[in-house]
Amino acid sequence: MINPSPQNNSTPRNAVIGDCPLCLAPTVPLKRSHIVSDFLWRDSGLTGKGRTFAMWSETHPQLNRSRVQTGLWEHLLCLKCEGQCGKLESYAKPVLFGATSPIVRRPTGHHVWTGLDYTRMKLFHMSILWRTAVSSLPFYAFVTLPDEEKETLRAMLLANDPGEPWQYGCLVDLLRYRNKPLLGIFSQPRRIPIRRDSCVRLILAGMQWFLFESKNKPQDAPIEAFLSLRGTWPLLQGEAEDFDYLRYEIADHKRRLLAHHRNQDT
Repeated sequence: MINPSPQNNSTPRNAVIGDCPLCLAPTVPLKRSHIVSDFLWRDSGLTGKGRTFAMWSETHPQLNRSRVQTGLWEHLLCLKCEGQCGKLESYAKPVLFGATSPIVRRPTGHHVWTGLDYTRMKLFHMSILWRTAVSSLPFYAFVTLPDEEKETLRAMLLANDPGEPWQYGCLVDLLRYRNKPLLGIFSQPRRIPIRRDSCVRLILAGMQWFLFESKNKPQDAPIEAFLSLRGTWPLLQGEAEDFDYLRYEIADHKRRLLAHHRNQDT
């Protein structure tokens, strides 16, 4: 990325200039883009109205912070592509956090979400997968998709093509902690295997998102639990303490915060 030429009077003085990774337009002003949609941070209670959250990075511990006020962003997309992603977010926000959403009104057991717009919801979670994969932010260093998959995702997003349900499908697990909804938690995204398949695991907005990274039909993943063409999406529910890595992360989070407060008191 470079600063704009002083002769270019049509470009704002402080604009960041670079190549848009979505439409591939060269040397254009790049907008401030949240890698994971801003509303997922804000509406889950992590940011906004004076709230802060703690962020720990296994890959880059120098980035560890006990008080972060906003979701992670960088200058990534051009104005047109940022607007395209914004339209997906405008659809997803009221669906995910509206009054009747199962994220807000937690069902007592496993639940099938109905009435979803397959194209827009599918493209929304595909865009999160792609943005985490192309981001230069160190916090997303664990997300290392093959170049072929990143290019296929890019082309599908640019064409507003959600593909088949099993292409870059997503499993969602609503999280509880000691039988209460667990919303205010965020974990460093990472690429993990699930038997013979591979996905990116993201913890945010009270959910585990398992974003599968292949255009090919999964070998073992339960594709019946992916968002369907009919607009239905089965939602699982899980107790955070039943997952070893979450149990460790919650305990580690408490330990780090306690140590931080002790250091401030001394």
